[in-house]
Amino acid sequence: MLERYPQTAICRMPLMFGAAPTAPSFIQPFIERLRSGQILQAFTDEIRTPVSGMDAAQGLLLALEKKVQGRIHLGGSEPLTRYEMAQILVEVLEIIHAQMAPCQQGDIQMAAPRAPDLTMDSSLAFSLGYAPAPFQVALQALKDAL
Repeated sequence: MLERYPQTAICRMPLMFGAAPTAPSFIQPFIERLRSGQILQAFTDEIRTPVSGMDAAQGLLLALEKKVQGRIHLGGSEPLTRYEMAQILVEVLEIIHAQMAPCQQGDIQMAAPRAPDLTMDSSLAFSLGYAPAPFQVALQALKDAL
């Protein structure tokens, strides 16, 4: 893209979450398992920078407004493992009888291998004013819709 259209902005997106019923994210299956009393296995060795869909949309608009050219990462504000994300979900949604089991990537059969560190360097976006909410704060804002 950049070779053919050098003025293009390529916005790289992280693991995203939200409450939209038509496009569920990774947290909906997490919540379903946690609320149903099933054991949720969550990775302790895969680090991500999750961001809410609303914050991601603001990042895309910012990239357009600032006329970004080239690559820009729109990751979340903090690195978290999936296990840490599950712990925060339990806390925010006040799921009393949640059962979680920490595991590692090697414990689960996956379609394709993943790197353990999938965080994004979003410093360019941050320098332009991109300010995604921390995972817990964003979840709190979505709590009633979850």
